[in-house]
Amino acid sequence: MKALDYILKNYQKTHDEADGTLMRALVYSLNIEELKTLQRKIIQCGRYRYHFSDYLYQEADHAQGRENESISILLKFFESKNQVTRIDARYRLRDRFDEQSKIIQTKILKAFLYGSKEDRDWAYRSCSWRYWDASLGRDIKFLWEKYREKKCAEIVIKHFPIEFVLDNIESLFPETNYIYLCARLKNYPSFKIDMERIQERYGEWGYFNILANSEGEIKKRDVLQKLYMYIIRFINKEKTLPIVGCMRQNGSMINFRLSLRLGDISTTHFYDMSDILKFIGKLGLIDEIQAFRKWDKKVNKIYNERKHVCECGNHIYDADYLWKLYCSVIAENMPREFQHLISGYVRSASTTLPDFNE
Repeated sequence: MKALDYILKNYQKTHDEADGTLMRALVYSLNIEELKTLQRKIIQCGRYRYHFSDYLYQEADHAQGRENESISILLKFFESKNQVTRIDARYRLRDRFDEQSKIIQTKILKAFLYGSKEDRDWAYRSCSWRYWDASLGRDIKFLWEKYREKKCAEIVIKHFPIEFVLDNIESLFPETNYIYLCARLKNYPSFKIDMERIQERYGEWGYFNILANSEGEIKKRDVLQKLYMYIIRFINKEKTLPIVGCMRQNGSMINFRLSLRLGDISTTHFYDMSDILKFIGKLGLIDEIQAFRKWDKKVNKIYNERKHVCECGNHIYDADYLWKLYCSVIAENMPREFQHLISGYVRSASTTLPDFNE
């Protein structure tokens, strides 16, 4: 069987790493036309649809020496009427976007803004957060007036003049974009932030976000209560072991499974907790952060003592068991007024209460 035929026959069906390594090696035996055929087939079936699709696609790039293909050429391909050529250019431009200069990034964003709905959505997300450029304002205004799309509305709220936002506030999806409206209009006299609405819709993350960015006031006792409530909601929701947690500063994700086994686990690893603590820090509530950390370290200490017993009972490799054990320790060490809110975990009669005066 020819190498190309073997790859096309097997890459959609296997998750075996040894088979994947073999197929990647076979990529380098293909000629240019076969490499192009492989990539075309992968695009038609979905580059990220199968386990090894993207790996093989990238290996074919290496084999052809296409890693550093000219951005200007890719932008021309992106305008092609040929669907495969256009989709291929889309993937390449998105893959290489972060490493480009701001000028090139803006050119790519402008091209995507006038692409398909999928392309516009990608450009909207990029503009909304890290890659906004004022030179795109006219294009965003044109697209907003033409399509009235929710993701475009977010950019309008964040970056357009306040007068424009106020004039169009009813059409800017105020229900779904309320938190962005609060952040933008926080100091505008006629706009009053509804913190209960923020709490209800966005939870503790939204509450502390708006508070930190609007110079709001919060009682010190409320800070710890809201941190506890976030943790309670998290473990009530995550009945099974989460795959990953919050993002580390170096860009990698916390691996709960590994952290539980090593005993290097913390409630600060829970989704959004890192951001919540940053907002609390921005509010200047240092004592509250330190008090919370004392409680978190106490939970970790008790968990590791219990985990040591598990090691003797061969539970150390059962990550789901360890997750339930960790959640149980959290439940046992919650202040009494919160314990009734935690579901599904057995709490000991001799509850260990946090002592913030240690």
